[in-house]
Amino acid sequence: MLLGALLYAGARYARRAGLLKEEVTVEITAASERRIIAYQALYAFGALLSALSTYLSIAFIFAVQLNAAIAPRIWRLDRF
Repeated sequence: MLLGALLYAGARYARRAGLLKEEVTVEITAASERRIIAYQALYAFGALLSALSTYLSIAFIFAVQLNAAIAPRIWRLDRF
């Protein structure tokens, strides 16, 4: 969670400090920040699943990682 918070803080700082290229719009950076928050929430949910089953937790986190890496259009994550 700490790494996700640092990633979010770095993205916000880069936007506010004007470190991004001009063609990067506010909508793109806002979508990126929403994606960071959404994935951190999913990882937290996956960690909570470990109370029920470690195998279920590992499978869920693996599915979230696979979705982030390959970015197939599954669930509602394609909005982010």
